[in-house]
Amino acid sequence: EYYKLYEKRQAELERRKYDGIGWYPIANGELGPQTSAPAGIEYPPLKDALTVPAEDERWRVTAGQVELRSDGEALYRVTQGKLAKVRDGKYLSLAISADGKWALASRYTEEYDIVPVRINLATGREFPVALQEMTTPYIVSFMPSVGQFLMSSYLGGYASEDDYHGEDEGWDGTNRSVRSDLGNMSFGLLNPATGAVQKAPGEARPIAHETFRRLQPAGKPNEFWAAMPDNGKDQTVVGIYDARFFNFKPVVVVPKMNFNSMDMWVDQPGGKVYFVYKGHVLAVPLAAPPVAAPKS
Repeated sequence: EYYKLYEKRQAELERRKYDGIGWYPIANGELGPQTSAPAGIEYPPLKDALTVPAEDERWRVTAGQVELRSDGEALYRVTQGKLAKVRDGKYLSLAISADGKWALASRYTEEYDIVPVRINLATGREFPVALQEMTTPYIVSFMPSVGQFLMSSYLGGYASEDDYHGEDEGWDGTNRSVRSDLGNMSFGLLNPATGAVQKAPGEARPIAHETFRRLQPAGKPNEFWAAMPDNGKDQTVVGIYDARFFNFKPVVVVPKMNFNSMDMWVDQPGGKVYFVYKGHVLAVPLAAPPVAAPKS
């Protein structure tokens, strides 16, 4: 009886998780009527009539007309609005290659271990991922800039889901006042066709910041705006991240405040960096003397 009540409660929480969340324009300090989300941002997540709901971070699992979904019992592919089972199993942390041919996912084994696997979406065949030196692996996303999946691993132990997404509970209880700089993470690249894993050749932390959206484009191919918190110096460095060469170029430093890329939006024409910190929307000038990149 208790378990049934728990399941009912969890289902209701899931159903109402995004109640009260919406997008509103602000003009002259006044809140306007609710509007649609900005282009490229699917938050709150899409809802449709399919029996298996869409993933929260849908951009990770969508490639062209192909989309992945999972209900805890099987992995599915959605094409042209139709749902088709790929294979049975409890899959989570899904990601799809840009050509829609390969999926990378974490799967529960019969022993309740969680293992990363890559799946050929045309044949449904599943292949284990050889992690080499990576332990406690997390699937980050597919990087179109290099044509490979990015995976992360915590150095020296385990980490919670909140840690992975760069959040740590603050004194105000909002879970937003302190940010992890992800300095205890290592990163690897997985070739979707061969399954070979190699160490990421440079800075990869900005990609691990991505949650409800991708990084904001900075105007050139494979370049994005990123915010790199530095807990040691109690500051955040804002700059341009090159996802092709795994390089971060600092532009401006924000002292005494820690936030990551998902809390920030850059207005290049207006010359300002807007960000959220402890429930406040703040801004700093974009132009500033060069600063050193935070150490990984």
